[in-house]
Amino acid sequence: MPLNPTIVFEHDGETIERVEDMPPIDEPGFRQLLDHWSALRDRAGGALPARADLDAIAFPKAMAFMWVYQRVQNDGRTRHLCRLAGEDVRLRYSGMIAGKYLDEFIPADILPLVEAHYRLLLDEGGIGWSQGTIYLQSIERAGSGERILLPMLDDDGRPNVIVGASRYQPWELDDGTEPEPELPSRVVRYVIPFAVYDRARRG
Repeated sequence: MPLNPTIVFEHDGETIERVEDMPPIDEPGFRQLLDHWSALRDRAGGALPARADLDAIAFPKAMAFMWVYQRVQNDGRTRHLCRLAGEDVRLRYSGMIAGKYLDEFIPADILPLVEAHYRLLLDEGGIGWSQGTIYLQSIERAGSGERILLPMLDDDGRPNVIVGASRYQPWELDDGTEPEPELPSRVVRYVIPFAVYDRARRG
């Protein structure tokens, strides 16, 4: 199905695109997390659910791959604080990232794209989905992967929380070694409007 994307943000040749059709999100952990978030949103009458209402029992397959960032004001600027990083996520970095700000461990050249994606989801509404080469900037080992990003309310009832999950598969040759050729670093970043997601749910 064509997604009919429209570019809504561009930086250094990379883009964030708003889609008119629902991309396939089939990974079991992603589905558990998305279904639980959707149930909470339904309970809230279509409004954003609160992070405090998340129940980890509902998405066991996503726990190791989960992460949570909260948008906060710090030193007179907007930053994103990592509140939680699952076991698999922690392995992708050289040190602990929970309790650190995104700009402390994400390279400056990619930070504007990541923060813009969060901002679009929190301020305009929608579900985020990414696909392509991920973690290349953090662990310097190419691999393909997917991410899902879900906006939620903080403890004060404001849309400041992104709950997400990332699945990653390193690329290897048949002998188990890493490939050495030039590898694509492009990541496709989507904003899925709530109207598009709701239409897909209704079938």
